[in-house]
Amino acid sequence: MDFQIDQNPKSICKKLLTRAEVAQFRAAILKDYFFQMYYDDLPIWGFLGRFENNDQDDTAGAKVYLFRHTHFEILYNKDRVIDVFVRNDPDEVVSLTEDREVHVDFTYSVEWIPTDMTFEKRLEKYSQASLMLLNMEIHWFSIINSCAAVLLLTGLLATILMKVLKNDFLKFTHDEEAVNDQEGSGWKYIHGDVFRYPIHKSLFAAATGIGTQLLALSIFIFMLALVGVFYPYNRGALITALVIIYALTSGIAGYSAASFYYMIEGKKWVHSHSDNIYL
Repeated sequence: MDFQIDQNPKSICKKLLTRAEVAQFRAAILKDYFFQMYYDDLPIWGFLGRFENNDQDDTAGAKVYLFRHTHFEILYNKDRVIDVFVRNDPDEVVSLTEDREVHVDFTYSVEWIPTDMTFEKRLEKYSQASLMLLNMEIHWFSIINSCAAVLLLTGLLATILMKVLKNDFLKFTHDEEAVNDQEGSGWKYIHGDVFRYPIHKSLFAAATGIGTQLLALSIFIFMLALVGVFYPYNRGALITALVIIYALTSGIAGYSAASFYYMIEGKKWVHSHSDNIYL
């Protein structure tokens, strides 16, 4: 659909529906299935067809019709698409009541309508939908639940460590000879495990650099989300942003990994394969 160009009813697809396809379409229409498309990142919904029956609960003898014409109404403001509506002509239908092959000529038409609504407000009606609000509440509940679990586990671990350290300090304070006899006990083990240099310094430094990069990536993504870049129907925006920001933050990973490697006294900066000498 070209911008600001109206389209008279035009054939877009001719299809021969087999008996199996007719049965599938009929079952979908009876269950009120609908389709969803996107135009300029705006969602469009529409039903596949309609059925006529006196008893809505019993659809055994219902007459089923498939919509074959779709009319698009697109609202625009200057050079911006504001809203999109889809309508089906109730008279342009094909009967799918019987199990037989059906020839269908699908057509469409387009009408462009000017509007005064601004581009910034075009997504307000989607953000106010009840289903979206429900999803937002579920997401906030999950975030709060995760934060509470992390704080609880952190507090439990800190309490255990403080209790162990307190007992060791009290024991060493009252009995100085025990300090000389016990070369490694309690907090000394912790000190030796935490502050010792790792065996594979390069691997540890690289993992630290990647972790720093992922942290920076998460911060940038949250900042973009706060300013409203990732609205619900902007498909692929999050994945694109992840790829681009990951590439741009590679310098952060390199700098943090190199500086940490230097801090832990790493010396194997360059490896020469010819003479197997580390410079």
